[in-house]
Amino acid sequence: PVEGNDLTQLAEAATPQDGQIVINLDADKEYTMSAPISRSNITIAGVEGSNAKVKLAAGANFAPNANITLKNLDIDASALGNTALIQLNAAPIESSINAEGGYYIVNKVEVLNCNISDVAQVISDNGVKYCVADMTVDNCVVSLNASATKTVFDMSKSGFINDLTVKNSTFYN
Repeated sequence: PVEGNDLTQLAEAATPQDGQIVINLDADKEYTMSAPISRSNITIAGVEGSNAKVKLAAGANFAPNANITLKNLDIDASALGNTALIQLNAAPIESSINAEGGYYIVNKVEVLNCNISDVAQVISDNGVKYCVADMTVDNCVVSLNASATKTVFDMSKSGFINDLTVKNSTFYN
């Protein structure tokens, strides 16, 4: 459990343990996100069966340049408009570049046991040459917003997802 309900402030204040940031949210509690979360190697998790509720403000999405896991969350993304829920950071980690292809490597993006409402895109490469090595969406319900005219998994500008697994999930508009 964590103190406060602004997830952006909680993420900024979190101290990495062994290079990982883990924020465990309280069951059924309501949280807000006031600005983008750009921390790397982060897990944000509610309690299984009692998802934490997260309401995003305009422009407040997840903007990692390394691994991210979202688990057991009910995410209201209505304020994002056409912005992706996970928009990879415009400033990649230079040491993560693959010399062979010039891609910045993100090893893992996971969205597990989440209900995401009113979103245009799940992920975007943000115009940067990212390679997401492994992306998993499992046991999720994703409601796309009415104005969604973009690709749900948009890595078309410069990047790509090497292994994409979507299972036990529903996407609808």
